[in-house]
Amino acid sequence: MISGTIKAEKFVNGLMPVTGLVDECVIDVNESGWKISAVDKAQIGLVSVEILDDLFMSYDCSACSIGVKNAKLVRVLELFSEYNSRMTVNTDESLSTLILDNGELEYEMDLLKSDLVDTNKEMPELETYCSISLDSSEFSRIASGATTVSDLISFKYRSSGEFVVVSEDESADFTYEVGSGEGEVLQTASSMYRSDYIDTITNTAPGDVELNIMFSDSYPFELQFSFEDENIDVKYIVAPRIDSSGGEQ
Repeated sequence: MISGTIKAEKFVNGLMPVTGLVDECVIDVNESGWKISAVDKAQIGLVSVEILDDLFMSYDCSACSIGVKNAKLVRVLELFSEYNSRMTVNTDESLSTLILDNGELEYEMDLLKSDLVDTNKEMPELETYCSISLDSSEFSRIASGATTVSDLISFKYRSSGEFVVVSEDESADFTYEVGSGEGEVLQTASSMYRSDYIDTITNTAPGDVELNIMFSDSYPFELQFSFEDENIDVKYIVAPRIDSSGGEQ
């Protein structure tokens, strides 16, 4: 069962990182908060979001799993935020309906059976050896710039400790460098990814948070950040671009 009170905009903040990749997801609920893990249909991007009970104004939930159409739910919550944003969130006893109420608006949404939501996937643990921390606004500009040039974006780490972002095609190129001392590198690395995925996941982060970026040579890209007083923790993984011969493109 789910019973709680939360501000609509905070609920939106918890769902938006997932909505960037999938339209449906499973929310695993327990006494200390909610967790969402999902993979997009192309099996390229994964997301994990943990929402702590402290994000709520009141929280009384027992262990359960519910499936939601999160893209639709976000649109409804944005409507609630235009009125009294303080709202109650409840489910019926059969976990078939989600009920939202702020005293002015009431909305009921049919829930999905969690075992029928095919986006549900646990986030694997990765062992990366290159990491860097950047302001989310800065990295968003980097990702947006790279996307305008090419469908692919490369992240490189040089032995001197420089982090380099490259995107290029036959007529244009985009390069961004962060000098040594801004990150941690145990060995050099170079890996290529779909630039639209990097741009999408970066844009879900608020503009004033620190992004922890991790990757290795021809290895998945990992992005982690926390916000709302660390009551929302987000982690993304994006698969590297691999050609048909099994190597990195």
